[in-house]
Amino acid sequence: MSIVPPWIRIVLTVILGSAVIWYATDGLTTYTAEGQRRSDVELIPRTVPDIILIDQNFSPLKISEFKGKTVLMEFIYTSCPSFCYAMGSEYKQLQDKIINSGAKDIVLMSVSFDYENDNAEKIKAYADKFKAVEPYWYVVRAKDIAGLNQLIKTFEVIIVGNSNDGYEHDSAIHAINKNNKLYKIIDFNDDETINEIFD
Repeated sequence: MSIVPPWIRIVLTVILGSAVIWYATDGLTTYTAEGQRRSDVELIPRTVPDIILIDQNFSPLKISEFKGKTVLMEFIYTSCPSFCYAMGSEYKQLQDKIINSGAKDIVLMSVSFDYENDNAEKIKAYADKFKAVEPYWYVVRAKDIAGLNQLIKTFEVIIVGNSNDGYEHDSAIHAINKNNKLYKIIDFNDDETINEIFD
């Protein structure tokens, strides 16, 4: 009976472990659930559900109305003291860039996920606070909770309540292409990737 030398067992274990890691991370392209979500969206863009939204001017609209344009969508809640404030400031800068560049095929959209608390008046106040101006930047809430849940499920956005009566949530920008498909998820401070959309 032959005995396998220890070094061969070590080599085989390393090879097997490496193969498992390669498979689990899609060829080392994803390391987390968020990384996997982003990779999946780029591989197979997702059709955005055409739910009814109510904007800062209390008017209904649908994503399909922006077909032919790129929509940069973020998820917010109006009482957020940290990330949403930074994202609001970032979106104000992007709005200025859209206006100054004359880009007519890029639209910003901030979607509240706090359906219970963010009524139409709070959406309007948030838009006024950051000087959101249509047709460049729409601050919206879903018309109904079913529509909001459908949108969150499609985007796989993670929202978790915290101990301060607030939320931990995704702070990314979700890029929707001219065919109303979610095709890229971008860190809100990734200026290089955002600038590519303007080119």
